[in-house]
Amino acid sequence: MKGKVIAILLLIAATGIAAADSFSADYVQGTVELQQTDGWYSVAIGDTIPSDGTIRLGANAYAEISNGSVTVKLSSPGVYHMTSLVQGSAAASSAGLASLLTQRVEALVKSSDNQNSAVVGGVRAAEAQSGPQTVWAGGGNTEQLISQGLTLMQQGKYNEAFYTFKDAYDNASSGSAPKASFYMGYAASLRNDTFNAIKYLATYKPDPSTGYYNDQVLTLGQLYVQTFAYKNAVALLDPYIAANTTPSQALQTAYLLDGLAYQGLGDSAKATAALTKARDLVPGSAISSSAAKLLSGM
Repeated sequence: MKGKVIAILLLIAATGIAAADSFSADYVQGTVELQQTDGWYSVAIGDTIPSDGTIRLGANAYAEISNGSVTVKLSSPGVYHMTSLVQGSAAASSAGLASLLTQRVEALVKSSDNQNSAVVGGVRAAEAQSGPQTVWAGGGNTEQLISQGLTLMQQGKYNEAFYTFKDAYDNASSGSAPKASFYMGYAASLRNDTFNAIKYLATYKPDPSTGYYNDQVLTLGQLYVQTFAYKNAVALLDPYIAANTTPSQALQTAYLLDGLAYQGLGDSAKATAALTKARDLVPGSAISSSAAKLLSGM
């Protein structure tokens, strides 16, 4: 136990979270409350959250709370103690979750099931041309806009990619809307817009027949873990793991996220089992090293 406490303290120090620091509400959506001696009071943007405070999120609420160096994000209803959030953030940081998204961008672009390689050029027209899918100068339907968005995303232009995918989504048919929604959510996650990332990644249920199925599950699972929505994470990841038996980096990532989620839920047995799978499935990988580090601290 002593070793585990020391490991947590080291992780907190490494991530720049000081236990004595107060936090500030950077973003609030829906009902977010802070517990005071005489009851619960609404939290507004800019309000101070004590480092030992307790906050409560209502249904469909979202919050980002920062101490200046680290931001804690919450997307699931419940009551949270800041000390536990600090420890959870340290564990996620130790697992290297922040780098998983950018590492998968190149593979996502290459494996996309988008068959239209046309790139729509130019800048946004002052007034959109007529037609249900003609939104950029020189023309451009949903598939072309998605193609352009992928190019922008590959170039690291995540903000531009997000709005290109949004154009695609706003003009998409019912058949192409899930694809545009996924890419909009993925680009949102890359530009650190977690609220919209979860919103659009979760709008449509992941479909195994799509070329972006793995990335939708893993990105959404990662965001659930990072925002302490652990029940949502295991509900998404457990069926995915059960349906995939072939060793792969995607499956290894799912085990890592699943282990972190079960650890957050306090189920050490399931957390250990999942993290052991993540460590052993593809030996020598970065994910294997992250899982081994987490196991050593349990």
